[in-house]
Amino acid sequence: MAESSSQDQNNKYERVSLKEFFELSKWVTKIIFSINPVFATLNVIFGFLHTIRSLVNSLILAKILDILVKTAQSENASISDLYPILSVLILVQLAYSVLDFFKAYSERSLEITAGVMLRKNLYTKMHELGVQTLERPEVTDKIHRAGGYMGTVMRYYNQIVDLISYTGGTITTAIIVFRYVPEIIPVILLLSIPKYLNDKKYRTQIWKFDYETTEDYRKSSNTYYNLTSPADLQEIFINNSFGFLDKKYMEYQKWYMDKSIEIRKKWFLGLYSMDFISNFGTYYGFIRIFSRFIAGATSVGNIYFQLNTLMSFQNSLYRTFQVFNGLFDFSVRMKDVYVLFQTKKAFEDGSVELGKLEKGPTIEFVDVDFTYPRGAKPVIEKLNLKIESGEKVAIVGPNGAGKTTLVRLISRMYQVSNGTILIDNQNINDLVGETLYKNMGVLMQEYNTHTQLTVRENIYLGRADSPIDEEKIIAAAKSADALGFIEELPNKFGQILSERFKGGIKLSTGQWQKLAIARFFYRDAPLVIFDEPTASIDAESEFNIFNRIYSFFKNKTVIIISHRFSTVRNADRIIVLVKGKVVEDGNHSELMALNGEYAKAFLLQAKGYDNNPVETIAAQ
Repeated sequence: MAESSSQDQNNKYERVSLKEFFELSKWVTKIIFSINPVFATLNVIFGFLHTIRSLVNSLILAKILDILVKTAQSENASISDLYPILSVLILVQLAYSVLDFFKAYSERSLEITAGVMLRKNLYTKMHELGVQTLERPEVTDKIHRAGGYMGTVMRYYNQIVDLISYTGGTITTAIIVFRYVPEIIPVILLLSIPKYLNDKKYRTQIWKFDYETTEDYRKSSNTYYNLTSPADLQEIFINNSFGFLDKKYMEYQKWYMDKSIEIRKKWFLGLYSMDFISNFGTYYGFIRIFSRFIAGATSVGNIYFQLNTLMSFQNSLYRTFQVFNGLFDFSVRMKDVYVLFQTKKAFEDGSVELGKLEKGPTIEFVDVDFTYPRGAKPVIEKLNLKIESGEKVAIVGPNGAGKTTLVRLISRMYQVSNGTILIDNQNINDLVGETLYKNMGVLMQEYNTHTQLTVRENIYLGRADSPIDEEKIIAAAKSADALGFIEELPNKFGQILSERFKGGIKLSTGQWQKLAIARFFYRDAPLVIFDEPTASIDAESEFNIFNRIYSFFKNKTVIIISHRFSTVRNADRIIVLVKGKVVEDGNHSELMALNGEYAKAFLLQAKGYDNNPVETIAAQ
C-alpha cells in the first residue's frame, strides 16, 4: 500500500546539499526580516540571552555562596551582609522577566504578522508568475507541495534562531570551561559524536518516512474528511459505505502508527544509551574541578559556577547538534517552497501595450500548431482561422477537438508551438499581458465561486478595478437571468453565499453559474469568451441568456463554446472543430444545408427534444 506510492518520484526523499541548506536558510531569514526586521532581530537577541540565562544565574549564585561562606566564618556575621548581592539577583530576575515579556511579545507578534504576510507572498508570487506559468503541470505540482509547507516557514525561522542561540551558548560556555579545565572540551566533543550521529540517523529516517508517505497520508486525511463531512455522510449513510471507508482509514493509520513508533523506539533507545556514555566526559570534568577545590585552588562558589557551566556546555553542544540535524532534514520540505519562489515565468511578457478597445478586436490564427507540455500529440495543427471584429462566433465539436485549447491560446495561458495569433494584426506574444486582459472577459467551464463574498461582490469582481456601479450590477444580474432568485434571497444583493458563515445560504450549481455569467455581463469587455457557459442552467434560462448575449454585446467580439447546438444556432458563424482542425465554417443554415458534421450532430441532439426533429428543424 504505502510502500508502493513511496516510490513515486514526486515524493522521493532527497537530502539537500550543505550549500543548498545555507542558501535556503538565508532565503527564509531574508523573508522573515523583510516582514518585520525589528521583531526578527529581537528574536535573535532574546533567543541568545535566554540561552545564557542559567549561566548568568549560576554566576550570581556562585558569588552569593562565596559571600555566604565568608560571612559565616567571620565574627558578627549578619544576613544583611548578603543584601547587596541578593539585590543584584532580584534585579537580574526582574530584567529577565522584562526580557521574557519582550521575547514572548516579539515572537508572537512576528508569528501573527508572518502568518498573514507569507500567505500574501505566496499568492503575490503566483500572480507574478501569471496564468501561463500556473498552467504548467510541473509548476502546479510545486504549488501543491509548497502550499502545504508555507505555514512552516516561520517554524523553520524559529529553528534558525534556536541554532544561532545554542551555537552562541556553546561558544560562550566553551570559552569559560576552557579557562578552568581546557582538556575537557575535546573529550566532551569526542563523546558527543556517537550521540550526534544517532540523532542524525533517526531524524533523517523520520523525515524520510513522513515525506515519502505524504501522498498516502493525504488520501487517508481525505477519507477522514469524508467520514466527518455532513454533506458526504448523507451518501455514505444511504449507501452503507461507512464500514469500507472506516477500514480504509484505519488500515493506513495503523500501518503508519506502527512504523512511526518503531522508528522512535530505536531512536530513543540509542539516544539514551549514547547519553549515558557521553556523560562520562562531564564526570571526568567534575573530577578535575573537585580536585582543584581539594587542592584549595578554588572556592565553593567557583565550584558551583564551573560545574553548572560544564553541564551547560554539554547541553548547549547537544542542543546545537540536535537543532542542526532537525533543521537540515526540515530543509528537504522547505526546499519545495524555496523552489516555487525561484520559479520564473513560462515566457516573458510582451512590451506592446494594447490600448482600451472601443470595439471587439479581430482575431486571426495563422498556421498555428500547439502541443501541451508533456503532451505526445499536437492538439492544434496548421490552424488558419480569422474572427472579424464584432462577430459572434460559436465553436463546436466533439470532446478533445481543441475547443478549450483555443480559448487558452487566445487568453495567452499558453504560447503556440508554431505559427502566430494576431489581435488586431498585433502578435499576441508582443502584447503586455495586463493590457490584453483589460480588454478581455473569459468564463471558463470551472468558474470561480466566492462563497465568502456577497452576491453584489461576486458580480462586481467582473470589473473590480473600477468603482462599483449598482445599476450595472442589477442589469448584469437581469441579463444573466439571475435577478429573480437574487430578489428572493433574505439579503438580496448583500447575501453571503455559504452556510459556513453567519446568515449565509447555499446556492445551487445553476444559480452559481448564473452569477458567473452576470459577472461577465458586468465586465462588458470588447472580447468575450464563454466556454460552456450554461452547462448547469435550465433550458428556459439558457434560451434567455443566449438571446441576451447576442444582443447585449453589440460591436464586441464574442466566442462561444458549447455542446448544446440549440444555443449556438443564432451565432453569426459556427466553426466545427475536429482534432484541432476546422472542418466546417458557416452559419446555421449553411451548415445544415451542407449536411456534414454539424448537421448530423445537430439532428442527433435534437432527437432528445422532439419526436420529429427533422421536420421541426426544416420548418425553422
